[in-house]
Amino acid sequence: MNAVKTRILTLAIGLIFSTLSTAQDAHFSQYYANPIYLNPAFAGLERCPTVHSNYRNQYPELGVYQSYSASYDQYVDKLNGGVAVMALKDDAGNGALNLTEVSGVYSYHLEVNRHFTLLSGFQATFRQRSIDWNSFTFPDMIDPFYGFVLPTGEGRPSNEFKNNVDLSFGMLGFTERWYIGIVGHHLTEPNEAFLSQSNLPLKLTAHAGANIP
Repeated sequence: MNAVKTRILTLAIGLIFSTLSTAQDAHFSQYYANPIYLNPAFAGLERCPTVHSNYRNQYPELGVYQSYSASYDQYVDKLNGGVAVMALKDDAGNGALNLTEVSGVYSYHLEVNRHFTLLSGFQATFRQRSIDWNSFTFPDMIDPFYGFVLPTGEGRPSNEFKNNVDLSFGMLGFTERWYIGIVGHHLTEPNEAFLSQSNLPLKLTAHAGANIP
């Protein structure tokens, strides 16, 4: 059965969409290689301890978007489900804007019958956003003869770190031949602004896959 689950996960044809594309999350194109990031319900699916790591370098000639993620998950008999820990680092603008996340995940596994299993995953995430204010340039800093030499009049945030807690919940149902899942990220819609109010929108994602012989 575990081998079947592995084939479903790694050979799946995914259909992913987001109902709110404004949620600014790091994007990994090979989502099937980052299952916990896609849906916390995947925790413990393989039964045995599993490690995933991913790296993304978008526009490498510019070096402006780099993302790293790593996760560990396993099934725990006493909990009737899987547990996972996950870490994410997302850098934008050559390190001017940074995001660090550490998550804990629990996924309850319910065997509805011998052909269908339903998983429910809950994820709690500590998020820290930071900015390097000294790396920013503004129009009022430009001298027409000497370049960026003037001080800016833009208001500097009193704290260059923004901490908050984020919650996510997902469900996953599968058989030996197919799976389908749905997940809601950013249920708490945390405020990410340094100077005002700007909440991270709720992101809903549906995904599905099939094991093609």
